[in-house]
Amino acid sequence: MIFYLRGKLSTMLDYYRILGIKNSASLDDIKRAYRILARRYHPDINPAESASNKFREVQEAYQTLSDPDKRQLYDITAEAYQRKTFDARLKGYSQAHGVGQNPRTAGHSGDKQRKETTKNSSAPSNQGVSAWEVVSEDIEAIKEGLSGAKKHLKGLFESVKNSSKALLRKKRSKISVVELSITIEESIRGAKKKVELVNGAESRSVSIQIPVGVRDGSVLRLRKKNDGEELIIIFRLASHPYLSIKPKGLIIEVPVTVKEAMFGAQIKIPGLTDQILLKIPAGTQSGTELRLKGQGIQGRDSTGDFFVRVMVVTPTETEDSVSKDLAEKFESLYKDGVRSHLGASLLCE
Repeated sequence: MIFYLRGKLSTMLDYYRILGIKNSASLDDIKRAYRILARRYHPDINPAESASNKFREVQEAYQTLSDPDKRQLYDITAEAYQRKTFDARLKGYSQAHGVGQNPRTAGHSGDKQRKETTKNSSAPSNQGVSAWEVVSEDIEAIKEGLSGAKKHLKGLFESVKNSSKALLRKKRSKISVVELSITIEESIRGAKKKVELVNGAESRSVSIQIPVGVRDGSVLRLRKKNDGEELIIIFRLASHPYLSIKPKGLIIEVPVTVKEAMFGAQIKIPGLTDQILLKIPAGTQSGTELRLKGQGIQGRDSTGDFFVRVMVVTPTETEDSVSKDLAEKFESLYKDGVRSHLGASLLCE
């Protein structure tokens, strides 16, 4: 596994893992992976805080790996980190097994034991041998054993790393990215569709289940367990005359008359399963959205709410004198003017 430095050696990010690519990936592979992930975690599409953090990591990884100089420095730094990490683990292993002690400390301990032994012996105390002479041969043996252990652990580490890379290559042997156009009705109900996969001169169809509530830009990731083949589907919603699906929920545009908007009214609008009786408050402005909580799409990419966007429709028959008189009366109701708050210029202070 390769990591990158973030200020300190102990805090690192694996940019290859973040983009889901191999460390031998080409620039085209990096760009393709970035486009997919940036579209998935973009704040406009995925407002969750975790997605925002992921989006920043994806951008950081792409900026580093897409620049040849930065990528070379990244790989060199990662190798240095691996060596340092291995040495630190080896040191911890040595301390845990009691090897690598300070010879002077060991010597003092040996002298103390030797003095206690000599005190109970008939031999003179000045005949004892120094602690350093006693443990020097042991230290050399420990050094040889430690060197062998280091080589063994290094070989084991390389073997595990190579096996992981081979497994990763096998799992990601084939990735197909498809943009699939669907209708809003298919998103609301869910549906089965066939996707055409083209690989050179070969083509084949794959049947997929469209999840309920997907919106424009939603991503579906499918993977075969047996051969590691992966299919990434990006959904594109076709336009609809009065329906749209946004991150906050399903939105319907409902026309109302001037009278209904001014004085309020109760109107019937189509719901997902049946008609809904909706109350329009008096004085409602065109473009106002009324929220019906929990009456929208109950899908993975939807809040489940239903929003009614009120659109005031003005009469088109305006040639007769009665319409003109009514229009003049309406005009007198605007006391301060409808555009007085705009000012003379957009750039004026």
